[in-house]
Amino acid sequence: MTSVLVMFTALFAGQANGAEKDGEQSQIVRSVEAKYSKVDVIKADFEQTVKTEAWGEEVQSGEMVLKRPAKMLWEFSSTGKKFVTNGSTMWIYVKKENQVIRYKDVSATGSTADSLLQSLDNLESLFQVQIIPSKGTDRVLNLLPKNGDVTFKSVRLTLDMDSVIKEVVIVDAVNTVTTLKFSDVELNKEVADSQFEFQIPADAKVIDAGG
Repeated sequence: MTSVLVMFTALFAGQANGAEKDGEQSQIVRSVEAKYSKVDVIKADFEQTVKTEAWGEEVQSGEMVLKRPAKMLWEFSSTGKKFVTNGSTMWIYVKKENQVIRYKDVSATGSTADSLLQSLDNLESLFQVQIIPSKGTDRVLNLLPKNGDVTFKSVRLTLDMDSVIKEVVIVDAVNTVTTLKFSDVELNKEVADSQFEFQIPADAKVIDAGG
């Protein structure tokens, strides 16, 4: 697992060409931010691939729903595992072990993927953004954190020509690479808040962590 920092070096290019590239990049970022400034809900199917040097590759799939300002549901169809938060409490349910880990303070438990997907209207203030040349009509953005976040090294974001999210690739501080591929993406679909409340099974073991 390696982190690839894409650099744009325009040999024999004058200042005018550089300005055009900067202008194109700003235009793409602004169009993405403008689209997601009007989006409160993202719903999609996902396939997650996690690669580590020690454990190799693991692939899982499922469905996710995000609702601003801080609600989310990730449900893994293959294992029955769930991540659910109503914005104040987070539940992690492991079906195989019939165990629930409950966080009463979610301020420090959000993942990079969640934070990114909830911040697509604010990319330029949070990240150094580089446009990566791609085939076809996809838009590929390399994102480096501006705030000194050391939990991850880089994020690569792929969107289609309408700025609908297709893929997120995250390289964390220990070179674990998490790839999330999205399909059947729906924006602003009506979702009840009750979907972000987890009903703990009566016989489940509950572990309180944090808060």
